Amino acid sequence: MLTNGLTGSYMLMQGYQSPVFTELYQNGMELGIHTLTHPCTDVGAATMRGEIEGNIIGIMGSTPATVTQLVSLAWPCGVSSVPYRIVAADYVLCARGYNFNQLEEATPYDFYN
Repeated sequence: MLTNGLTGSYMLMQGYQSPVFTELYQNGMELGIHTLTHPCTDVGAATMRGEIEGNIIGIMGSTPATVTQLVSLAWPCGVSSVPYRIVAADYVLCARGYNFNQLEEATPYDFYN
């Protein structure tokens, strides 16, 4: 991406991050949140909150990113629900699924899909 003058979003998983993410961050890439264990089923809102919070702590503890710079989340396995969206809204401005392979709307009506 850097070779072509582009930046992108990298969603970080787990409670610790590889040093490569610091390099990506320092080169203008967005670091986004994910989860600790990548649950692919509905684990409930309380568990999802723990997954998200643990991931945020890991990102902040191993990269220069600040909590205010973490504005997006990638749903694990594309699994989202209304309770998950309510939880996500406490932490990020938007969340996205995956496997759409289409451009997103410039002004989406749902910032948590």
